[in-house]
Amino acid sequence: MQPLSHAKHKLLRALLTRKGRAEHGRFVGEGPRLVAEGVRHGVLPEVLVVCVDRVPPGQRAEVLALAGRLETVGVAVAAAEPSAFIDLSDTESGQGVLASYRIPAPRLELLTAPGPCTFAVLDGLQDPGNAGTAWRAAAAFGATALLVTPGTVDPFNPKVVRASMGAVFTVPVLAIPGPESLPLDVSVYVLRRGGAPVFGARFSDRTAMVVGGEARGPGSGWGDATIAIPQTDAVESLNAGVALSIALAARFGLAR
Repeated sequence: MQPLSHAKHKLLRALLTRKGRAEHGRFVGEGPRLVAEGVRHGVLPEVLVVCVDRVPPGQRAEVLALAGRLETVGVAVAAAEPSAFIDLSDTESGQGVLASYRIPAPRLELLTAPGPCTFAVLDGLQDPGNAGTAWRAAAAFGATALLVTPGTVDPFNPKVVRASMGAVFTVPVLAIPGPESLPLDVSVYVLRRGGAPVFGARFSDRTAMVVGGEARGPGSGWGDATIAIPQTDAVESLNAGVALSIALAARFGLAR
């Protein structure tokens, strides 16, 4: 394990911004669990940074073993001092591990492939935690892809990646301009207050589930089929990530 070089530090620092991610075609994932999830799904980082002093004592042996395995297969593993790691970390409670990954090429063929499909659509959803939860739900319920429209938070924002809990490695994400990008034979269901109860909906085998931000909801133009999560009036609404999770569970017949 070599000391973290200035060049690698500079690159990783740039990836904390949307502009830097777009320029370098890479993103940062933080935390030993996320890196391990990537390995489990066959996705290896290009660079792994370890700050042993910030790894929880109970995880140090596991983290060092993971770093050793990755180093043997050609991953560049670097040791960082606490001050350097803090400069690169997106969270105050970082666990001493972060890595850079290449942003995968968009799989546009998924939009037009025949057969059953389920698209989870984020329309103007700006909260990173909600977006990550939605991505995680898409993975949990077997969605074909996560689609994001203009105005939605960058899916490779470090906070989104962290909240996805590894879904970044399993569910493809595609940026689309709007409803016109969906095939005409895909039935669109919009999560909106006042819609029909989601548990009674009859979903087609080619479905898109659209959710927006809590304040404004999805934009117009997505179609006429609206669904809603039945709830009490104890709270004003569910957050978008939770609402999408419930809707996807209903879509796949897992919630009654």
